[in-house]
Amino acid sequence: MLEKVRKTLDRFQMLAPGDRVLVAVSGGPDSSALLHILWRLRDELGLVLMVAHLDHMLRGEESYQDARHVEEMAFSLGIPAVIKRVDVSAYRADHGGSLEAAAREVRYDFFINTARESGCQKIALGHSLDDQVETVLMRFLRGSGLAGLGGIPPVRRTGEVDIIRPLLEVDRAQILAYCREEGLKPRWDRTNEEPIYLRNKIRLKLLPWLEAEFNPNLRQLLAGNAHLWREENEYLDQEARKWYDRVATGTKDNMVSLNLDMLQDLSPVLLRRILRRAIIAVKGDGVDLLQVHLQSAEMLVQRGRVGARLSLPGGIEIKRNYREVIVREEGQEEGTLPFCYPLPVPGEIIVPAAGLKLKARVVDRRDLGPHLRPGRKRGLFARESISEPLFVRNRRPGDRFYPRGLGGAKKVKDFFIDAKIPRDRRDSIPLLTTGNEIMWVVGRRRDQRFVVKPETKQVLVVETDTVKGETIDVNVSRD
Repeated sequence: MLEKVRKTLDRFQMLAPGDRVLVAVSGGPDSSALLHILWRLRDELGLVLMVAHLDHMLRGEESYQDARHVEEMAFSLGIPAVIKRVDVSAYRADHGGSLEAAAREVRYDFFINTARESGCQKIALGHSLDDQVETVLMRFLRGSGLAGLGGIPPVRRTGEVDIIRPLLEVDRAQILAYCREEGLKPRWDRTNEEPIYLRNKIRLKLLPWLEAEFNPNLRQLLAGNAHLWREENEYLDQEARKWYDRVATGTKDNMVSLNLDMLQDLSPVLLRRILRRAIIAVKGDGVDLLQVHLQSAEMLVQRGRVGARLSLPGGIEIKRNYREVIVREEGQEEGTLPFCYPLPVPGEIIVPAAGLKLKARVVDRRDLGPHLRPGRKRGLFARESISEPLFVRNRRPGDRFYPRGLGGAKKVKDFFIDAKIPRDRRDSIPLLTTGNEIMWVVGRRRDQRFVVKPETKQVLVVETDTVKGETIDVNVSRD
């Protein structure tokens, strides 16, 4: 077993020489074996060990004896220990949720905070191959997708501290044999033998039946597949992250805007993952999402009507607009999100917040005629004074431009005030930009520096049109 743990540590690069490792020890067989193995490897790997134990105060005198046992074991090995008691039942009463979830939240908070305070870079947990198999089956029964079927990760990065699981490729029978061989006397939590929780039912009833009736090697099979599923999920997540950065057009106040046209062109696999990332951006990763929820969100994107909404667990709402999908907390005002779209030349884009389509092209100055005059819906610009790419965005703090006919610079904010544009409409007004300079407050005023001059040879023509189904303010000043 010692050699198998060595291979797991090496395979997943869990430890480095000089690491300070906080070993989470409940007193049961798994964590006791973990502590003993790391103690044996401490000199070989150059480790500094520390023990952490949390008494959940759920089993009265038994919980107290568990803490005493861990303290004595740590002392016998010459390892410092931190023991803490937390009334998990009281915590649950204050914060809600299940007792299991409350215990897990309190436990992980304690481990992470203790590791940080003691300067530990790693937290070692005693999850075994059997825990992995039970987790995979439990998530399968609950309808989890590929991410859930990947099970428990061998290493989880949490910023300052990494969580590692050196026993994840060792089954429970091997752990119990190790405890006997090394003379360890672990504590037993009798609630683990009561079929009152889903995990216990899987361990005590479902797994033995599946192995007896269908496949005696089921545990190894599921544990191996979990590793493959996790790797495939990580790859798909990387791809989804790249696309999310392109599709997400704005984030503001727990709200995300996604480009509908781009979403609809993606494969269902990437679409669902992008929606999941948007939900996490709004609500965090504590939302209990199942595949059925993401499939419903996918259907809204692909086939929903304009204005359709979908409510999801955790107080999440997804709304389909004309050219965008909004992910937000339920009850939150939609407002206008920051947006920024590249405008190809030639080419066209749609700005959903403004309800406008912008189309750009270049013509020779000689081709300008009465049909191509600048106005509210058309801007003409000297091509030679512009560098690509062009972008269409809404206002940002400190924006300035040189309004045609004014003779000097003016803040966009002051221009809007002077033009008596309502405050709630100002963030939806598009600005055409080149580099960091504003060329056109669209539909309102061009920048003097970019207008067509007598020596101009080529003219950039940018025309706007109202997108059907959306409205814009037509009470605008003209240049």
